[in-house]
Amino acid sequence: DVRQVVNDLRPPALDELGLVEAVRSGLSHLHSQPSSPQILLEAETVPRQLPAAIEAASYRIVMEAVTNVVKHAHARHCQIAMQVAETPQQLQITIDDDGEGLPKQVRANIGLRSMRERAEELGGTFQIAARSNGGTRIIVLLPLPEGRD
Repeated sequence: DVRQVVNDLRPPALDELGLVEAVRSGLSHLHSQPSSPQILLEAETVPRQLPAAIEAASYRIVMEAVTNVVKHAHARHCQIAMQVAETPQQLQITIDDDGEGLPKQVRANIGLRSMRERAEELGGTFQIAARSNGGTRIIVLLPLPEGRD
């Protein structure tokens, strides 16, 4: 039980692989779902090491968002873009899908609330909106410490 609690707080893959490869590994498990869309991850500019809290929040947000796409969106494609912006220094995560989009009345369920709370706890932002050409877009901005190398 303790091991599961620790894994829930910070997945060991983050320490072993870094954020990008941990996400890539987590996404590979979602591909085994019969309704899984084609998932593309673009994250070439993300450094191997980021602050632990940023890594954990980013991992959890991406995995929750993509799990929602797999379970609810009926999407054929999902694209995840992670990049570091320099002014101000922040990690930007964008998750787009071409699924059914958001219902007219979006209820903040546990998953959406947890993604928003994870971002806001770190001084970041979380936005979710319907895409103009169908599907849903999530944009997360998480501040990074200045002078990070």
